[in-house]
Amino acid sequence: RRCLGALLRVCCCLGRDRHKSRTVAIGHPDPSQKYPTNRICNQKYNLITFLPKVLFEQFKYFLNLYFLVVSLTQFIPQLRIGYLYTYWGPLVCTQAHTHR
Repeated sequence: RRCLGALLRVCCCLGRDRHKSRTVAIGHPDPSQKYPTNRICNQKYNLITFLPKVLFEQFKYFLNLYFLVVSLTQFIPQLRIGYLYTYWGPLVCTQAHTHR
């Protein structure tokens, strides 16, 4: 019988000491109460992490990184094979396609 009563209090929230009334003053937090804040942070980026996170998200795919490396090699005159737009075009297209 004791087990059943304890089980009902835990499962059905019948324990009276679990729910206490409280008064909340808006704009004036009470430091004596130990409740978590209601702050919600749902931003993915901030000013410092924007560029590194965007670059990582784009270039974590092998082909995106490959097109970037091939395009960057075309700035070196000894490695240049054709026109720059023939290398930067595929890079821009893949970046536009994989951009979320």
